[in-house]
Amino acid sequence: MKKICIICILNLMIFISTAFAQNINENRWFWISSDNEYTTYIDKETIKYNPVTDSTDLWICLIRPAKNIFMLEHIEIFYKDNQYSAHEYAIYENNHSIPTASGNEHKIKEIIMPSTLGETIRDRSSELVGRDKKLAEYKEQKAIKNTTQNK
Repeated sequence: MKKICIICILNLMIFISTAFAQNINENRWFWISSDNEYTTYIDKETIKYNPVTDSTDLWICLIRPAKNIFMLEHIEIFYKDNQYSAHEYAIYENNHSIPTASGNEHKIKEIIMPSTLGETIRDRSSELVGRDKKLAEYKEQKAIKNTTQNK
């Protein structure tokens, strides 16, 4: 009897997490990380890079299958300073469109620690926006403008 209950629970958990995973639009959401608690995605449609501030504004989705919830969070990453700031968030139960919790974060810059999800988000967002190329183009244009102004 115990074995049957355990098998039923495992099958139910697999079904629930698979059902939610199927709701992710892979054209919009870019998978960046999974561990035994969370699966994390970056929204490819709203991500924006600003070479003037060397920062990226983006939304992430953190799915937590064991709790049957997911969280959307708006953050900004500052590459030069290796910092991020969180803006707003909303927590949803799976298959519900109204958040169970939401709010604005403190918007204080925090250091991105090595070997953390923050570091992974920083690195993947940099790749998604083409930061290296855009920053180099910006610096080149700025140098050209400075050169022409000094003549």
